[in-house]
Amino acid sequence: MAEKKNKTKYYFILGTIVFLLLGWGGCKGCKFVAEGEYSGTVQRASDVKVDEEYRVEFLIDEEIRVFKNVDSWMYWKRNSANMQAKLNQYADKKTPVTITTWGWRNSWFSWFPNIVRVKAQDE
Repeated sequence: MAEKKNKTKYYFILGTIVFLLLGWGGCKGCKFVAEGEYSGTVQRASDVKVDEEYRVEFLIDEEIRVFKNVDSWMYWKRNSANMQAKLNQYADKKTPVTITTWGWRNSWFSWFPNIVRVKAQDE
């Protein structure tokens, strides 16, 4: 009986952690996005890394969305500094861009999707 109680407790804790990490429908701003593509304009791209990542603000469908720009082994992305310079140019010129992101947004832990590709819409 004690072994069954421990197993139940283990699955409850594991389920709670997964629930909190991935978010749920009732938590605005907590959602899992494997990969997404968005079109909009860069409002602001930070020049300084915060917690080893750059932050980028986009205007998408009249809503400001925040993304991060950090090197990622998953996509063999090792150019976050160059990409950030390009994003700053796009922000200065208000150039419409399309970005591809990977990751999830969880407002409780300040997690943001990572920008893996950026392209000006007129290119």
